[in-house]
Amino acid sequence: MRADAWRRRGIGRQATVLSGASAAGKSTPMEALLYALGLLSGTIMPEVKACGSVRLVFRVGRIRWSATRGSAGRSATVVFENLTTPGAPFTRLVKPGKASEESASDFTLGLLGIPVLKSGEVKMNLDLVRSVFTARQEYIATRFLNGLSAKERTLTLDVLLRLRDEELDDLESAFHRVEREYSEIRSTINRYVKARQNAGLDADIDVRREQDRKRREHADVAAEREAVQQILSDMETDQGRFDREEEQAYGAYQQARRDLDATHERCQQAAQELGVAQGYLKAVLQQFHDDGHCPRCSLALPARQPGHCAVCDQLHQQAVQAPQWDELVAVARESVEAAEKKTAAHSRQAEQIAAVAHKAWLVLEDARAKAVAHRARTAPERSRVRALEKRADKLSGELEQLEKRLKEQAVLTSLRNEMEERRRAMQDAQHERDAARKKRQRRRTDLLGRLARLVLARLQAILPHVNEVEIDPDDYSLTIDGKPFSDISVAGGPKTAVNVAFLLALQDLAREETDVLIPPLLVIDAPLTGFSSQGLDEETSRRMLDQLLSAADPHGDEEAASQVITAVNDPLPRQRTATVEQIMLSTDNRFFDHAPLCPQSAAPA
Repeated sequence: MRADAWRRRGIGRQATVLSGASAAGKSTPMEALLYALGLLSGTIMPEVKACGSVRLVFRVGRIRWSATRGSAGRSATVVFENLTTPGAPFTRLVKPGKASEESASDFTLGLLGIPVLKSGEVKMNLDLVRSVFTARQEYIATRFLNGLSAKERTLTLDVLLRLRDEELDDLESAFHRVEREYSEIRSTINRYVKARQNAGLDADIDVRREQDRKRREHADVAAEREAVQQILSDMETDQGRFDREEEQAYGAYQQARRDLDATHERCQQAAQELGVAQGYLKAVLQQFHDDGHCPRCSLALPARQPGHCAVCDQLHQQAVQAPQWDELVAVARESVEAAEKKTAAHSRQAEQIAAVAHKAWLVLEDARAKAVAHRARTAPERSRVRALEKRADKLSGELEQLEKRLKEQAVLTSLRNEMEERRRAMQDAQHERDAARKKRQRRRTDLLGRLARLVLARLQAILPHVNEVEIDPDDYSLTIDGKPFSDISVAGGPKTAVNVAFLLALQDLAREETDVLIPPLLVIDAPLTGFSSQGLDEETSRRMLDQLLSAADPHGDEEAASQVITAVNDPLPRQRTATVEQIMLSTDNRFFDHAPLCPQSAAPA
């Protein structure tokens, strides 16, 4: 329904082909066909989302049903109505809020007679079941069965081939329930027996007498611990005194070291000052000379006129006072003597402080030795206290266990009797389950062997060069001529052919085995993906369509026929249209947008 008006498209014949160029909207009905039944996955086209409601009228056996899906979102519902025997409609949520509620998908599976079973985290639903009768365009040439995981594929095909059913599930559940009950009782008894063994108790020992003995032993250990603890406390008091003396001695030694370092620093400073004074004296002495002799060659200078230089005989512009060398030398010598005295004084002080530091070190070593010796005398007593505490704790634990065993002993006999009953029940449940498994294993071997032959026959009809098909009994994965599905090609025709052949083979098997739950419907979108329309691929495409359409008319038996809906780009040859309904689509005649209105906007029937 769109704009409060119902539009209708009918797919009436056993074989229907939607044809049209790309973007003509062929995939829209393919993806939306099961949308009205509560489908959760898939690509929902904008044309479908624009509809206020989508209704699907379909037949299950001889009963016609309608399913109308309303608003989108978490509150979306599907209303199911029985059109053959009208009655109250059934409304189901697409996504129920509670796990215990039946969803629209669950209701649909119920109509098809498919049980909603689980395997681990995987649960049967419409999204899984559709993969055995639909091939989506995005996966047909790349992934097996629309990309189902191994766990999803195994559960789906096990259920639909009746290799896993409610009867076996009930037998499995019954066995696991009795097994769990038996294991719980046995574990309880084993814990009791192990506790007695850990306590060194014989099976027939009197638990209460053992408990009294342990109580007396615990009291003796507690009294001994108190006495040793008092001795240890006194020793720890002495240890504290020794530790304080060691700490004080260490402080005195550290102070002496700091004083000695300061004195050494002052000695170094005095030595530096002495060096400066000595350097100055040396410089003064080097500059001092006799004015009567040449400063270069030390020869006697001739007499000069007043005001002339004694060396060069040049006239001075002004008089220059000669330095008082004797005074400078005397002052320099006094500075050296003062620096030497200061250095000697600091050296004597350093010797005195070094003696003090050495004495402090000896006192510290003595204090440390006393503290270590006393700590060594204290260690055995401390270990003794710990051992007694550990022993007391162990006895407390043993007393608790004895108290528990006193309570357990009263029910031990009844538990053993109950365990024996559960053991017999478990053996019976296991026997029934194993018999059912064996029966189904024979059926699995038979069915998968037949299915592999049917797949090979269908695949050879499309790709004659194929020689062998194997199906893994554990996860239904295919091997084609020794290659897994993923390796037969990167993508394209070969994988498309395998997917189509497998779905056709499932339909063939369902016709042979009436209890197989494969719905008699094939919805194949773009079955010619990966094949060109020329040369050898043209012949392969023809064989592909022949195989698909043959499922809709298996030797003229309408009861055994499957309804086939497929989509291709090119129109069918004229000779095929007599038995096949062809719906031509284009951008001007899209499946949803241009569907004809129902008379007087009545709901489609």
